Formats: sequence, structure tokens, C-alpha cells
Amino acid sequence: MTTPALRLDAHEPQHSSVTLISPFMSANEVRQVVPIALSTLLVWAAAGKFPAPLAMGHIRANGRAAKCMWVRTEVMEWVEAQLAKPRLLGPKAQAVQA
Repeated sequence: MTTPALRLDAHEPQHSSVTLISPFMSANEVRQVVPIALSTLLVWAAAGKFPAPLAMGHIRANGRAAKCMWVRTEVMEWVEAQLAKPRLLGPKAQAVQA
């Protein structure tokens, strides 16, 4: 007895498992990567110490954006730059300071 061949019906849609990643990050996504209070991140952004968010949508009467998003590549480049900096605590830092 022969087993029937596997047949894919050409009329059935093929689903791909491709996940699209937005080039933008919400405040919650940024805080998952950089666990700092949002108010601090905004102060750092105003001082040029952290990437500034983009205003998305309309501007409210108080002059602030209804929604702000960060550019994912800018945030990740900032994280990489922080990781490349010398550490100020720990045994390696103490050896450098001695």
C-alpha cells in the first residue's frame, strides 16, 4: 500500500512568520531598554544627553505633542555608546584609579 503524497492546495494563502519592527519606539519601549523615569529621559533629551523624541500627531494647547516617539536606531546607538564608556565602579575601575 502506498502512502498518499502531501499536497498543498494552491488556493490556500501561505502565511509568513516575518515580524516587522517599527523604526520608532514608544516611551514604554524606551523604558524597557533604558530603565530610567520618563521625566528624567525628557530632561536628558532637552540637555542633549539622550536622543530627543519626535512629535507625532497634533500639538496640544500647552505646546506639547499628543504623542512622542523615539527613533529606535538613535536609542540603540546611545545604549551602545553607554556600554563603551569606562566603568566608574567595580574592580576594573578601582585598578585604573589606583
